[in-house]
Amino acid sequence: MEDQKALEVVAPREAAPANLMQYALQVRQVVEQRALIKSVMSEIMVENTHYGVIPGTDKPTLYLAGAETLCTVFRFAPDFEIDERVLPNGHIQVRATCTLTHIPTGQILARLSGSCSTMEGKYRFRDDEAISTGERIPKEYWNLKNSGKEKEAFELIGGKGFKPLKTDEGYFIARKTGLKVENPTPEDLHNTVLKMAEKRAFVGAVRLATGASDIFTLNDPGPGDPQTRREEVAKRNRAAGAINKEDLARIIEGMETLPELTTYFNEHPKQFKTSENMALFVSRRDELKNAAKSTKQKKEISCPNIEGRMAPIENCDKCASREGCPEHQEGK
Repeated sequence: MEDQKALEVVAPREAAPANLMQYALQVRQVVEQRALIKSVMSEIMVENTHYGVIPGTDKPTLYLAGAETLCTVFRFAPDFEIDERVLPNGHIQVRATCTLTHIPTGQILARLSGSCSTMEGKYRFRDDEAISTGERIPKEYWNLKNSGKEKEAFELIGGKGFKPLKTDEGYFIARKTGLKVENPTPEDLHNTVLKMAEKRAFVGAVRLATGASDIFTLNDPGPGDPQTRREEVAKRNRAAGAINKEDLARIIEGMETLPELTTYFNEHPKQFKTSENMALFVSRRDELKNAAKSTKQKKEISCPNIEGRMAPIENCDKCASREGCPEHQEGK
């Protein structure tokens, strides 16, 4: 009998239904809260500082400064929990969780996570090095830039596709390749992605706690259909005079020196409008750079005293015996 009682299943008690209406805000309170946010936007916030409208959206996006303002108005205290994950090749992923507590009551009103990683495109890649045109930056460029007329200054040197390039001989006008390369030092951006993860979590939590999603949008507009974008870019490139990849490959493969390649690039910019053609140029440029570097290294370790011709130092009896040639006294 005792064993039978032990096997009896006790039915769980039904939980009492939550009385949501007991803690619900009145309609008047919701209207007043929304009106307060609108009032803060119009009387305190500044467009493009606290919030801004991103092209393609119909509502403003809440910026960090705006979220901090609302946090002050509604008396929120933010608290963060950070979770870091180390990725290969020096990359890192950060997840930040923001908890907003109402200071007067101690109640937790929102908890939301945001993440950021050095593998994101804007952190993982950087612009490829620009190619000097050999033309010096005019003095008028600096006059315009120093007077705050940066747009006019860049138009003076060619517009968006050009930039100043600092060399040992001064500043020259350089043409951007438009290509992206891997950032070799992603570890330098660890603090940047940490702050970005915290910002995403904080702004999202403020929107959630204030119920301001109908006032502020969350995400940036999407980039659109990839195939459509590729077709539009190809159409513009053809109109601009770009040649096909195969023809350009035959041309630049026949160039044996870096100055020759650079001159051709500067004289025929329309042929490098497409990313594929620009990639061909960058690949050939790197090949010629490496070849020039290799030739220089061979010259530095060669001895001219063997029958009047160049030869590796180790093939020279004097260098090998540590007597040293006049040309290679440092080899003693």
